[in-house]
Amino acid sequence: MKLVAVERGDQQSRMRTYVRQNDCKNDLRRDSYRLRASGLVWSDESDESMTNTEALTTKPVAIVTGGGSGIGRATVLRLLADNYRVVVADLNVDGASETVKLADAAFESGRVIAVRTDVRCEEDIAAMIAAATDGFGRLDTLVNNAGVGGAFGPVSEVQAPDWDFTFDVLVRAVFLGIKHASKVMEDGASIVNVASAAAYSGCFAPMAYTAAKAAVLSLTRSAAVELAPRLIRVNAVCPGAVRTPLLEAGRGEELDALLPLAQPLPRWGRPEDIADAIVYLAGPGAAFVTGESLVVDGGLVAAGPGPDFQSHLGTDPRKRGLTGVNRGTSGERSVVHSRAQ
Repeated sequence: MKLVAVERGDQQSRMRTYVRQNDCKNDLRRDSYRLRASGLVWSDESDESMTNTEALTTKPVAIVTGGGSGIGRATVLRLLADNYRVVVADLNVDGASETVKLADAAFESGRVIAVRTDVRCEEDIAAMIAAATDGFGRLDTLVNNAGVGGAFGPVSEVQAPDWDFTFDVLVRAVFLGIKHASKVMEDGASIVNVASAAAYSGCFAPMAYTAAKAAVLSLTRSAAVELAPRLIRVNAVCPGAVRTPLLEAGRGEELDALLPLAQPLPRWGRPEDIADAIVYLAGPGAAFVTGESLVVDGGLVAAGPGPDFQSHLGTDPRKRGLTGVNRGTSGERSVVHSRAQ
């Protein structure tokens, strides 16, 4: 049966979706979701009478926060390979611009835009969502990926503003993304939050980071339950030790030597490994999956990181007498407040 375009809209935007002709007269919302779940609206095939512009506007739309490097950049490119249009949101403008250049070189133009976004700021999150709906006409997927290493040091020495900064980036930003994305999303949309395998252990990462990522898992489950009646799915991906700029910090060869101490699978995780998991949860293959956390860690959680895991990787600032805050690849300077004498 032929697919036909049907315009649906609300006060904020109009969306084009595909439904089966004469198959959904009484329940457009339910049938639209079923077709999304079956993959029909994600197809790159188009009617011969459709113009190039019309064909482009049928592609699903995603936002990736922290899309300027690492897992975020890999996710942007993976989504584009799956025929999405993508908004790259990042505080680091140079990183976001580089992602756009890579995307434009590999895919047809007009499918990716960059927006400077401080995910701690609600106004920036609202503007990011508007960039998708105004620029592409819809929003199908939100990937809450932006992250930092956050506050580090002994619990008795960590400064409260650094702890708050960590939770603002890793938890508040996820809440704000869900809040504003859910206002404009239609049935069958998906939200994927990037948590961490650190949420499952007290010795994988600094305390503030571990606590924040555990909060993301709880938020994911709560949001999934609340949004389920609207057929919006919410899931989380929990990466393990992944070779990203946040982990490497110029220690490439050193990290290779530490690989046997990291996890059972004898290789480091790659950003593309996590991107594949994100795109799976975002897409129609996971249409009946919500409220779940997918651990992608080479068996780290299954084996259980030992109490000296951070020390083995050289990622435990406490062992070096350091206290401060790691602001990652955001473009803002990390700060060390104290150093052992």
